[in-house]
Amino acid sequence: MSAGGLLVGREPVLAAAGLLMAEARRGAGQFLLVSGEAGIGKTALLAALARSSASAGALVLSGFCWQGEGAPPYWPWSQVLRASGVPAGELGAAAWLTQPAASTAELRTAAEAAHAQFLLFEAVSASLAGLAAGRPLVVVLDDLHWADAPSLRLLGFLARSLAGHAVALLGAYRDAEASGELHELAASAQQLDE
Repeated sequence: MSAGGLLVGREPVLAAAGLLMAEARRGAGQFLLVSGEAGIGKTALLAALARSSASAGALVLSGFCWQGEGAPPYWPWSQVLRASGVPAGELGAAAWLTQPAASTAELRTAAEAAHAQFLLFEAVSASLAGLAAGRPLVVVLDDLHWADAPSLRLLGFLARSLAGHAVALLGAYRDAEASGELHELAASAQQLDE
């Protein structure tokens, strides 16, 4: 990166990402993951894409994953939904993700838990699709190698459910630190290796 904050030598990567972002603006949802070693510039690339998207009129929402203990499930999605500005009353089942100390209710059976998770995923999808109805939406998630399994499952669900919307889901992760679930998810995404 240069002193001015511009990416240097990344023209091919930015051009490839720009084509994906143009497709998202046209209503063909995109799922892009950037992988590479620590310190290589993945976060800077995401920031450049976010700035470019915002300049083009897109709504950009961001979240990051936390390496340390204590982060609740779905932490990056809680950040995204809070940043959306959508009132909790309009989020449906996803509203509990925006509460300061959200905790899941104890469910009696695995079937109840699976159903509750599906309702949550549907509610997050509906909220993001609603936001994308007015202008393109870009969701940026950083440090996915530290994401909890439910957050990754939600990302995979959204990549499919928002495919017909003006939504770009962007994420970055360290390939060497990624879980098996993240590697499996990455196989379904457009990939840019830094």
